[in-house]
Amino acid sequence: MTTPRQRPTPLPIARDDVIISDGAAIEAIHRVLSQHTDWNADTFDAIENVILATGRRLLTPEPISAEVEHDGWDWPMARIETGLLTALIRQAPDGGTCVDLFPADIAARQGLRVLIDGHVVYGLPLDTPVPAESAADIRSNTNTPCGRKDL
Repeated sequence: MTTPRQRPTPLPIARDDVIISDGAAIEAIHRVLSQHTDWNADTFDAIENVILATGRRLLTPEPISAEVEHDGWDWPMARIETGLLTALIRQAPDGGTCVDLFPADIAARQGLRVLIDGHVVYGLPLDTPVPAESAADIRSNTNTPCGRKDL
């Protein structure tokens, strides 16, 4: 019997001040698209304003790359990189698994959430938007480091 592939924890949609419902937004976007026969920057600005009125934030997805490399002991490790975070996943000397996370800056650290089996063990709750450029309080479940500093 094979174990099903794990799926990511569903993330709640961050909402700010809601002015219109999603249904009203879809209707408004349809009207915008119907009124503009030659779509241009004004068309997209109008759509952006409708989306913002729903309380949703417009975000650009971060590109993610992953590769396998070897550490100083020639043990394999996965390196996962985004613009804001580097993660190294490898076997610990005691046979466990070590996940090292390196946020690019304080803002990346404040926006970081770490989940184990769908439960936040580090960072703000998933339904709490990270305040822009703030010193948001984050809770941490700190354990001993993985031990190997030979990377």
